[in-house]
Amino acid sequence: MAANRLFMNLSLEELQRLYENSIDDRIILNKISRELAHRTTKKSKLLRIQVRESVIKIEVKNGSQKSSSQSQSQSQSQSQSQSRDNKSSDQKSEVAFLCQSCRIKKKLNNEAKSGNYRCPSCKTKFAVSYLKGRLEIIFSANSYSSTYGGSEKELTFYEALGILDSRRSDSLDIIKQNYKKLMQQYHPDKVSSLGPKLRELASKEAQKINYAFQLVKKRFDT
Repeated sequence: MAANRLFMNLSLEELQRLYENSIDDRIILNKISRELAHRTTKKSKLLRIQVRESVIKIEVKNGSQKSSSQSQSQSQSQSQSQSRDNKSSDQKSEVAFLCQSCRIKKKLNNEAKSGNYRCPSCKTKFAVSYLKGRLEIIFSANSYSSTYGGSEKELTFYEALGILDSRRSDSLDIIKQNYKKLMQQYHPDKVSSLGPKLRELASKEAQKINYAFQLVKKRFDT
């Protein structure tokens, strides 16, 4: 039993000084309190009451700090969660689409009004409409000149690249390969077994592809 009484050899005055010097150390205060529990004098009992009060104050203080820390942690967690929700909401409010002319990915606000717009990069027109509450982006089939030479609207360089399934970073050799593949699809021999209307459409498509390639090639030659 004496082995647990670390301060049994200290006088009451020494315990008093140790208490005053360890006023914020809960472990030392508890050991002093246990030692004073073995002493029966009035002064020992009074000192033990003081020690116990100091221990309680430390425990209350630590509990308050812990509660404050938990509250701050919860607040930070809620703030981060709200930030993620806001970010997710912002992402959902935008619609990504690929411009059919310049082949550059764009974003449009999901709450955009129905009407006509232009691509910021190549200025190609496109329409925005809503079908059953869902936003739709429609590129006009007449975004290139109907005569492929310039009656209504001259075909732009970016629009020509889109027709050739090419990007602005592609070399002329790659664009030429894409051009040849597309022209093969509409070659007269390929569509000879089709009806007159389909052959006419194939011929117009071939003219469009050829015009687009000539426009792009001219840009590379200059």
